[in-house]
Amino acid sequence: MMLRTAIIPIILVTLSGCVTAPNYAPIESKTPDPLNTLYDYQVYGQNGEIGTTTQLAQQLAHYDIILVGEYHSHPGIHRLQTDLFYQMVQVAPVQLSMEQFSRDKQAIVSNYIKGEIGEALFLEQANAWPNYKSDYRGIVEIAKAYNRDVIAANAPRNMVKCIGRHGDRYIESLSLSDRALLASEINTQSRPYKTQFMQLMGLASGENPSPRYEQLYQAQITWDATMAESMLQASYVDTPIYHIAGNYHVDQAGALDHALLARDSRLKIAKVVPFFSEKPPIPASSRLDSYFVRVQPLPLEHLNEDERKLAYKRGHSAGAKEPVICFVKE
Repeated sequence: MMLRTAIIPIILVTLSGCVTAPNYAPIESKTPDPLNTLYDYQVYGQNGEIGTTTQLAQQLAHYDIILVGEYHSHPGIHRLQTDLFYQMVQVAPVQLSMEQFSRDKQAIVSNYIKGEIGEALFLEQANAWPNYKSDYRGIVEIAKAYNRDVIAANAPRNMVKCIGRHGDRYIESLSLSDRALLASEINTQSRPYKTQFMQLMGLASGENPSPRYEQLYQAQITWDATMAESMLQASYVDTPIYHIAGNYHVDQAGALDHALLARDSRLKIAKVVPFFSEKPPIPASSRLDSYFVRVQPLPLEHLNEDERKLAYKRGHSAGAKEPVICFVKE
């Protein structure tokens, strides 16, 4: 297991200079495998050609950061993530980074990867997601088998919820040890990504967001900023990082890619983006560092508005049983 260093300036210099552009073969187009089930997927190269995870891994091995998007609980995407990571460990000293674990659980995650604790204790102490065994166990076990570090990259969920409620007042109330669980810099300045987020929240174009919406945006940015900083703090020369996260963090310009490049503009970043349509959603000429994975769409969660409201009400009631307590200085 390689030793990790927290000397960020040195890391950034070495990481940014680790990649040169080799002469590697492009993905050769092939007849796509059929999408018969939700477990099936098709891999597309930058120019829309259809290939394999083996070919894609060879392409991605020359990037500093590989961001792999997911629709949470989609079996085909989780299968792709696992298959692709397996192929990547065959060709590069890649590390795994995960949205699904938070910084405060890094020691627990590392103990499991090193074989010092069993899976049951790991899942309990690391607050693993409920779908861990079906969706993430496979990829973590590959990292464990090949002695690859797993980065618990995210900010603790309850802390982010408190930021969404109280904004800067909550962050300023944190102890030094708790503050270290979040990115050192959380930039909430206006930019196109912020405009898109506010529109997603229902604000009309040009409408000034309320303090509540500003706090929600700050919470969203905290996810991206913390994951980006965690990856860079755990980086080594000539060692790509393979990061899995929700597709909004990956595919939206100005999300994770912005948070990474704001910290080091020399990083070479690739995205692997899932989609449901017949062809990749955006021409390759405008997405030069994007690769695509086609999967079947998931079943509709709600057939009508009444179903959606009922599900929201049940979810809200369940959440009220375990309230999040936010300590804020007056």
